[in-house]
Amino acid sequence: MVSLGCPKNLVDSEGALGEIVQAGHEIVVDNTLADVIVVNTCGFIEGARSESLDAILDAAECKKVGNCRAVVVIGCLSQRYADDLAKEMPEVDAWMGVGHAGNLSETIESAFKGKRVVDACGPPAEWVEQGARVQSTPPWTAYLKVSDGCDNRCAYCAIPDIRGQYRSRPESLIVDEAARMAERGVREIILVGQDLTQYGADIGKPNA
Repeated sequence: MVSLGCPKNLVDSEGALGEIVQAGHEIVVDNTLADVIVVNTCGFIEGARSESLDAILDAAECKKVGNCRAVVVIGCLSQRYADDLAKEMPEVDAWMGVGHAGNLSETIESAFKGKRVVDACGPPAEWVEQGARVQSTPPWTAYLKVSDGCDNRCAYCAIPDIRGQYRSRPESLIVDEAARMAERGVREIILVGQDLTQYGADIGKPNA
C-alpha cells in the first residue's frame, strides 16, 4: 500500500489494508516483493496530483521488473480522473474512487484474472462504515475519522466533487472505535474530517 495525501486518506488506506488482510492477503513493506501494489491517491492540488502520478508510475515499473502482478489505484485522483487516466495508463489494472470500501479485495482478484476494472462511481450519499483497520501510525497515536465529504462548495476547492456531500459518522460508531483504540494502547486519538465544525448537522445533531 502506498498512501498519499491527508490523514483522512490514511484512514481510508488503513481500512483498505484491513479488508485485504481479512480476505487472506499478506501485507509486505517492500514493493518489490508484492503481488499487488495499491496506490491511494490525492487529487486536491497540482503538487499532490503529480506526486500521485509518480507513485503510480513507480508501481507500474515494479510490475515490469518485479513480482507485482497488478497495480490498483484508489482514492481522490482516481475518483476525479479515472476514465481519462485509464485510457492514458493501460499498465494500471484497476481504478477505483473514494467509495471503494468493501470492494477492494474483489477487484484485486479480478485483476489477477486479467480483468480490468474502472469503477469511479460517485461517493455514497450516507456514511458507509469500514471494516477493521490496520493501524499504520505509531502504536500510541491514531486518526479517527468522524465525517467525510463537504457541503461548503468553496470556489477554490474540489473536495465536494471528489468526496461528495457532508456525511457525519454515527456517534455510536465513533465511540466504539475510540474504545477499541484505547484497549490496544492508543493514548492519542486525533479526530479528522473535512469540516469538524459541521459534525452532526446532517443527522439532526448540530454542534454535537
